[in-house]
Amino acid sequence: MGLFKKIVDDIAKTVGERLEDVKNEALKNLQETKHDLFNTDDDKSDDENVKIKLGTFEDGVLTIDEGYTSLDDESLDGYEGIRKVVFPSTLKKLSGCVFYEKEKYLEEVDFSKVTLLKEIPDELLSGCDRINEVIIPKGVEIVGDNFTGGNRVRRVFIPNSVEKLGYPIEDGTISELYLYTNKITDLESLSYSVEILYVPAELYTYYAQLLQRTDSEIKLRKMPEDMLDFYGLYEPQTPLPLPEDMSDDVEEEDDGYGEDEDTEDVDIEEEEEKEDNEDDDNEEESQSESIAKPQIVKSPCKLFSDGLEELINSVAENDELTDKMKEIVLRRAVKEGEDPDEVEMVLEARFYEKHH
Repeated sequence: MGLFKKIVDDIAKTVGERLEDVKNEALKNLQETKHDLFNTDDDKSDDENVKIKLGTFEDGVLTIDEGYTSLDDESLDGYEGIRKVVFPSTLKKLSGCVFYEKEKYLEEVDFSKVTLLKEIPDELLSGCDRINEVIIPKGVEIVGDNFTGGNRVRRVFIPNSVEKLGYPIEDGTISELYLYTNKITDLESLSYSVEILYVPAELYTYYAQLLQRTDSEIKLRKMPEDMLDFYGLYEPQTPLPLPEDMSDDVEEEDDGYGEDEDTEDVDIEEEEEKEDNEDDDNEEESQSESIAKPQIVKSPCKLFSDGLEELINSVAENDELTDKMKEIVLRRAVKEGEDPDEVEMVLEARFYEKHH
């Protein structure tokens, strides 16, 4: 009996010691994890192991001091668990590998102070899966490939200074891209990654025709009014001429819409009378097999049929865009099977361009 009790006591003692070891090990791991993620170790400062102290680093947020003009591949060495980086207004150059091995926890890059940076390098945010929104700062002219990184980014903003735009994300999707520049001449880079592309109203027709060149399912939309001033007070821009290779039919004096300068203006009253007569004769025409439906001819590089395009441009030339004029165009659009909302946006955009 005494031997049995001794064995039981030994087992209890051993189990107790093991439990204490497990407890101590768990506390140690918890402290290490806390330090790795949030850099809040009581015995060490947040940036004790960094190569060069760039500014303040608290709770995973690195705010870089003013005066730094460039950041290279090793600038962030020693900073662990970075969640957010706030760049200074003096920044002029970034390395594409500046966030190498910092991707795991990075959630935000703040360029709100930056105005001197001219280029966003390739692969800047590659692998940063926590990034949800990317705002390219004003003044940037070139945006490299795969600059957003991650798998799915909710919103990306491109300012009106950008002249060259690479493909934004390699193996992922951007829900909404807000494009404020009139300088992009090819949207192929956005074809397979962007779901909705928002552009200012006066640039809608221009980008609509660029999208026609791509095998893309991007949904093109007019920029919401409350987003126009995202980068400050927005000033309307003039669309660039379409690239010469848009169509073999584009003439030397192409006005940007594939229109021939010799096209005669359509008489609005005559068109209205024609539409009314067609409505009156609809029943008679439907009963007559000998009367062929008018053929819809659509030239390359045009959004709609030649007739509808001619009507839209003629209406846009008027000093005032009345509801009556819109109704004439939209009735024609419906008859040709076009989306009236899309046609109305194109009409308003062309009217705006011709009078501003």
